[in-house]
Amino acid sequence: MAEVIQLGAEVSVVKESPPAQYDLFTGEAKPLPIVVDRDLEDDLVISDEITLVRSGDAAQIILSGFGMFLSKKSDRLIVRKGKDLAYEFPFYRLSEVTVTSRGITLSSDLIMELCARGIHINFLQGNGRPFAKLTSPMLSATIQARREQFRALDDERGSISGSI
Repeated sequence: MAEVIQLGAEVSVVKESPPAQYDLFTGEAKPLPIVVDRDLEDDLVISDEITLVRSGDAAQIILSGFGMFLSKKSDRLIVRKGKDLAYEFPFYRLSEVTVTSRGITLSSDLIMELCARGIHINFLQGNGRPFAKLTSPMLSATIQARREQFRALDDERGSISGSI
């Protein structure tokens, strides 16, 4: 459904409404959540409050806007605005989550899932200065690789004769 906004005698703009579903209980149209699971060619501005920034193979989601609630459902990060489900992002598409304003709530289940998947959570002040970063206390792949390199010195993987 589109809303026509009259700007003058000769000019009018058609503003597209977001997809909605009729709610039988309230009699109102409720916006459908937008599932963002496509590959990014460039940065994607989803709304005034949410931006996906392409970074390597995955994306960094940047969230700003008072009253957002972030949670986990299955293999997706869920963004709610008030009680309405607004967006869904598959975890495999994300490399970082950045919260850039006050008044955004994250569930503990979401924090555990992001840490388990190695997805960093950054918190910035309104002026853009970082004040916190959450990462997993588990060993990163870099540390694990370094330990295996040291262990390889003591077994056949580290022998010079086998590689020449």
